[in-house]
Amino acid sequence: MESRRALPPRTHGARAGFTLVELLVALTLLGLIALLVTGALSFGARSWERTAARSSAINETVAVQNFLRQRIAAMEAGRLAAGTADGLSFRAPWLGALAGGGTYDYALTIIPDDDLFRLEMTWEPRDSLAEGLSDGRTLLTQIRSANFSYFGDRGETGESGWHETWTDGARLPELVALELVFADPARRWPRFTVALRHPPYG
Repeated sequence: MESRRALPPRTHGARAGFTLVELLVALTLLGLIALLVTGALSFGARSWERTAARSSAINETVAVQNFLRQRIAAMEAGRLAAGTADGLSFRAPWLGALAGGGTYDYALTIIPDDDLFRLEMTWEPRDSLAEGLSDGRTLLTQIRSANFSYFGDRGETGESGWHETWTDGARLPELVALELVFADPARRWPRFTVALRHPPYG
């Protein structure tokens, strides 16, 4: 009696594609990955913009303080026209290379700007070295509050102290301070007090 040979198991060819469910799962995963990558890039861009804006604001503040410090410190005795909480007028050299320098009358003014304030400065040449170079510009904006103050002896009590006004042009203050608060709480105005180079008396 002949023995039957066992037939080899029937084999199927390898699948050539994906099922619909597998495609949907793959597309869903790809969508999630793209969403995460986009979110990370967007967050990184916003962080970079905030850092750049903060750095720019700091640089602007430092530049303005240096600009003001140089000119206020060089104020000439007997030339202070008016010093109030809202502004300061004085005469001083330019201290720069603009048309060879020259002497200027400066005016610093805190001006209302909608619900806030801005700090403006104008200058007018007093000699022929800087003739025709009158100009002005806004130094700072988005200010919530600001005021000038003056330290020295106004001749009233014989003692030096802080004052909101200084109107004696022949007698310079020893110090000039500008307190300023920006509307943006994250932006700071470092303490700004300038000692005048010239003697307080003209």
